[in-house]
Amino acid sequence: MANLGLLRGQELFSPLSCPPSVGMVPAADASDQPGIGGEEKRPEERLAELERRLDQLHEQLRQQRERSSSRPTAQITGMIQLDRYWTGEDSEFRQVYGVLPDGTAFRRVRIGVQGTYGPWEYRIIPDFAGAGRPSLLDVYIGLNDIPSLGHLRIGHFAEPFGLEQSSSTRGVNTLERSQLTEVYGRRRRVGLMVFNTWDQDQGTWAIGVFRSLNDIFGDDIGPREFRSALTGRLTRLLWYEEREQSLDLFHVGVSYSARVPQNREVQFQSRPEDRFGAAANNLPVLIDTGPIPASFYQLLVGEALWIRGPFSVQGEYLLVPVSTRTQGAVYFSAWYVQASVFLTGDHRQYRRDTAVLDAVIPRRDFLRRENGQWFVGPGAWELMVRLSHADLNDGGITGGRSTNLTFGLAWYLNPYMRIIANYIQTHPTSPQGPSAIGHIIGLRTALEF
Repeated sequence: MANLGLLRGQELFSPLSCPPSVGMVPAADASDQPGIGGEEKRPEERLAELERRLDQLHEQLRQQRERSSSRPTAQITGMIQLDRYWTGEDSEFRQVYGVLPDGTAFRRVRIGVQGTYGPWEYRIIPDFAGAGRPSLLDVYIGLNDIPSLGHLRIGHFAEPFGLEQSSSTRGVNTLERSQLTEVYGRRRRVGLMVFNTWDQDQGTWAIGVFRSLNDIFGDDIGPREFRSALTGRLTRLLWYEEREQSLDLFHVGVSYSARVPQNREVQFQSRPEDRFGAAANNLPVLIDTGPIPASFYQLLVGEALWIRGPFSVQGEYLLVPVSTRTQGAVYFSAWYVQASVFLTGDHRQYRRDTAVLDAVIPRRDFLRRENGQWFVGPGAWELMVRLSHADLNDGGITGGRSTNLTFGLAWYLNPYMRIIANYIQTHPTSPQGPSAIGHIIGLRTALEF
């Protein structure tokens, strides 16, 4: 009895000396047990004691979270895209551009890391299939939740320009983006950008200052001259309704970029809407302005996207005014429109915080294993068609015109694996010859996470 008397008023497990495991409630005092060391406490006293213990547990959990957040988080991301191509062309195409190659190539091989530390974020992704083997893609640091501003990012990343350009390759449902992006040029530049949402996440805005030209490693070293760009994008959802297995939205946007070229020269060109590997330019240039003496040029694009359940339609129009030093103002243009439908009732994914297309998430994966059993589903099947056109003729500059027609079929096995087949028919008209026709069939197997 004397030993039991020593236990009165003392906790069997003190939070200060031996904290309980996460999810466990601290042990009760001996005095809380009926028949040991005294009378049983009244219900209101027991409730107050339990609340006190819960408060202690919550404080311990908060301290554990603070300790665990004292180091940056790290998430691995990666991509493997293996392509196979078959080609053909007519005699006019062979006469002007030569014979198209075919073969097998890795389009993208990426492994990277991204994470956060409090309000800070970072991302480091090299590509081992691109020129340089590896070359740098997203390499930046950012600051989030800035009052009255939103987000800040500095480093090497995609400029905020257009729907296709701003969307990750995981959200693009063809082998390559349209020739509109070929005319525009490289997606990623070194720069600083601020961005945020507006009108209760119904719209987004982004604006940044970027270098006009940098190499595959993000470096831009040269003469002491001003060669930078100011680029911005503004989007708005006219309507948006998301259900459990459906999506209905209409998105519009505009982008603008004012650019000072390096060495006071600018050049625009386009290849077929495909890329045989990324380390070398294995496809011929179909249309090309050649170097144009220019002190300044602009890029303006309008974009629209409609998704209604399994159906989607999107399009963009690019206008390129160039202030030449010899021929005054000239104007080039490019556009595309494409439509798709899911045969399995799935739908494309859209990110409201950045107004971009994202990876498709099938309702039923092709293969999955649960509790030792295999389950087979259809995955997601998508049919698409795209028509695009680029015109590099104006003001005495005859860069040529090119039209591309693409038919595609994509099979999404799960959110991270897909197989894409495209047939691309390209119709270039160069200043050196008549209209020609080239044919490309491409097949891609991809793992993207």
